[in-house]
Amino acid sequence: ILYEAYREDISNSRLNKLLGLIAFKSREYKIASEVLTEYLKTDSRNEELWYYYSIALKRTGELIPSLQASLK
Repeated sequence: ILYEAYREDISNSRLNKLLGLIAFKSREYKIASEVLTEYLKTDSRNEELWYYYSIALKRTGELIPSLQASLK
């Protein structure tokens, strides 16, 4: 349900944060990285979510973007 709501409105930052964390905790790293990308566009100062984003990218095999995200 959350993912469907995300697809309808990808600019909803509260939904993006919640869905990103739930997807990460559920080990759905591809969804987590997609959603957290959108969230971090609006709140780039959230260090905790940069951490989750970096790990999600690493777990999907995107090592260079993961390293870049971990440095932010």
